[in-house]
This record gives sequence, structure tokens and C-alpha cells, in this order.
Amino acid sequence: FNAFFILVLVWFYKSFFKLQTNVVHCVEHSPAATFCGSLAAFFNIPIVWSSHTNLDYYLPLYIHPLTASTSVWVYQNLRRTFHNLADYNLTVSSDFAKLLKENGIYK
Repeated sequence: FNAFFILVLVWFYKSFFKLQTNVVHCVEHSPAATFCGSLAAFFNIPIVWSSHTNLDYYLPLYIHPLTASTSVWVYQNLRRTFHNLADYNLTVSSDFAKLLKENGIYK
């Protein structure tokens, strides 16, 4: 770790607690959303997670064919883990909600 990264983490933690957060809303599965979701779960803060894009469909279109299936598998497992940690999940349609349920997201 470099000093800048540690300073950013310290600033983030201080800001997070200064806000006295009642709920954390995570959008999609970026590194920042995953970090905030992990932090909220650790401190027992309710999480609302929303998904707007069917990345199962889009990932293979933008990633090399040799790594696409592995990338989709990793993404699906991360999505399943974090959506099932959330207190509430939001989607853009009932069809997308059905897809999430078919992929093991039960909330």
C-alpha cells in the first residue's frame, strides 16, 4: 500500500461515520459499490442494492472470448453474494427480477 491510498481510506472511514449513515445504496457492482456494501454489512447498516444492466449479456460482447465465460462466472458469483447480503434489491423490470431469481438471488 502506498501512503496516498491509506490517507484516502482514513478520510473515507471518517466521512462514513461522520454522516451517521442510516442506509447504504449500492448501484451495480463497481469496486466502490462492493467496498461500500462490504463496509455496510460489516457495520450492520441496511443495504439497498440496485441493478440496472444485464451484464451477463454484455460482458461477453466486450471481453475476449477466451476469458468471457470466466468473467461472467466471477461476476455472477459477486452479484449473487452481494445481492443476498442486501436488505432490499431493486431492478428495472419484472423480467430482470426474474433473471436475478433464476441466478440464485432470493431477496
